[in-house]
Amino acid sequence: MKLRSALFLLCLILLFAACGKSEKSKDEKMVSKTTEAPLRLIDKGIYALVLDSLASFDQMLNLQVNQIDGIEYLSFFDSNTSSFYIHNYESGALTKQVKLYSEGPNSVSVFMSPDYYLHTLDSIFIDTNFYGYFLINGKGEVLSRVSKGPDFSSEGIKLKFDQSSYLSEKGIHGTIKGHYRKVSDHFPLLRGTLKFTESGPTADSLGSEKLFDHYEEILSFLEQGQQEKKLYVNIHRHMMQHNGDLYATTVISDTIRVFRDQKLIRSIYAGVPGYDVIDYQTYFKNNEIIQGKNQMSTPTILHRPPRYESAFLDPQGKYLYRVMSHGTKPGISPHNGKEIAIISGATLLVINIETEERSYYELPVEEIEIRSYRSSAHFVSNKGIHFRVKEQDNEDQAEFRVFGVQ
Repeated sequence: MKLRSALFLLCLILLFAACGKSEKSKDEKMVSKTTEAPLRLIDKGIYALVLDSLASFDQMLNLQVNQIDGIEYLSFFDSNTSSFYIHNYESGALTKQVKLYSEGPNSVSVFMSPDYYLHTLDSIFIDTNFYGYFLINGKGEVLSRVSKGPDFSSEGIKLKFDQSSYLSEKGIHGTIKGHYRKVSDHFPLLRGTLKFTESGPTADSLGSEKLFDHYEEILSFLEQGQQEKKLYVNIHRHMMQHNGDLYATTVISDTIRVFRDQKLIRSIYAGVPGYDVIDYQTYFKNNEIIQGKNQMSTPTILHRPPRYESAFLDPQGKYLYRVMSHGTKPGISPHNGKEIAIISGATLLVINIETEERSYYELPVEEIEIRSYRSSAHFVSNKGIHFRVKEQDNEDQAEFRVFGVQ
């Protein structure tokens, strides 16, 4: 009897132990599932920025968010006041207005929308597009310049300050601009560096053949077009950098290429299922430059194929956001009532840079600006990607719809 009781007690102990182990495994699975929640894009609502009374509501040029000393700053250039406005992104408060001088030794002239790199609150690198390069401080005073007066020629290397710009002991780094008048300049080396000397920008050794698919075929197409005296809009590139890594793609590529020390180290698929990427021949034919009297234009095509509008890294370098237009359809201009091409739909893609996990979101194109030539249509903070809201009546503030990772 004692032996039978002992065996019965042992069975009970083993049974409870097994149940406990089962429950523990179940809990571990639940924790694991919670930890590995899938990446998900959501609508985060409206971000409103109160504007200075003199700033132009319609001309907020080159909006961007930069993280400086752990704080996110939202900046833009206002052509109405010839000023850079720098706001604390979280509070929205105006941190600094940097007005460009119009005359004297500190004068800086800009053409249309200047490209710039906000290195600190007291150092802004400016590409004026045709009037040279400048480094100014937080008072608008010129610290350094490379300027020989207006330069509208296609000779020499032109450097653009963008998301890929950064400062090192070699100088300020940026993207080399192509030029539609010369095949050799259309696909130059991708990267350049500017030291503030009279020699201007110099090219690095990263070649365009490492970025563009069908590179040799594209060159042949352009050379044939040159013989026929045809000009085409460049295939636009989107360049970003974080911690020494350069992320590069184009408006017609579904791949993000990652370079380190000018060597390709990684390729990331960044396409949208169900939509075919436009090929280079269609892109060029749709973007042939028609030269008229004192003006240039591209063909009026109401039905254009899909293309990628933009790509952004958030300030922490964790997520990459990409916007694809599904193409265009006929529409009516709200300004003059003429028939124009309007975007038929758009998809937002976000990629976790570390894991390459991705998520998609179909954007409300009737409510937000996907493409804009009068101002920056969208920009990215650590909260997500911001799109300018179309219908806005209050000119004291600018409203942006935010989409980000949950």
